[in-house]
Amino acid sequence: MMKLNKGLKSSKCRYSHWLVSAALISGCSNIAVAGAQIIEAPVTGVTKIVERVEEHIPYESCRLQRVAVPRSTWSDGMTPILTGGLIGGAIGSELGRHSKRKSLIIGASALLGGSIGRDIYRSSNHHSSVRYRTQEVCNTEYRVREYQQVSGYRVRYEYHGEVYETITDSDPGATMPLEVSVTPLR
Repeated sequence: MMKLNKGLKSSKCRYSHWLVSAALISGCSNIAVAGAQIIEAPVTGVTKIVERVEEHIPYESCRLQRVAVPRSTWSDGMTPILTGGLIGGAIGSELGRHSKRKSLIIGASALLGGSIGRDIYRSSNHHSSVRYRTQEVCNTEYRVREYQQVSGYRVRYEYHGEVYETITDSDPGATMPLEVSVTPLR
């Protein structure tokens, strides 16, 4: 029976040594974080911090507008001359049909017809070097949208009888988590 008691006593000692070791390890881990701990301080007030935001939203604005279009000197300037020259050449061909100088008459008539065609064109209202047409013109414009946005929270909390204030990104709720560290004076 004595052996049994001795065995019981021995296992109790081992168990208590294990508890003491665990306590020492646990105590060492608190020392490793230099006495810092997280506590929950009661919140005494929360105020939203609101700022006015202006947003510029682009959109395309289109309208019909008269725009200047330069005339092409070849298509607009030469067409009356060529048309007049063809008509003049045809008339010259008919007039010089039985003449020995038919080619000369046709050529002179074509030149005269081209000159007349140019003069008629210039005397009309089409001699301007710029003409106008209606065209859709689009620009990027901006619509301003104003709104208010919560940019943070002014939080008042109590710690050891004193009221403190801080600004946070979100509303903490009923309590404010604080990291408190204690540093020994010696």
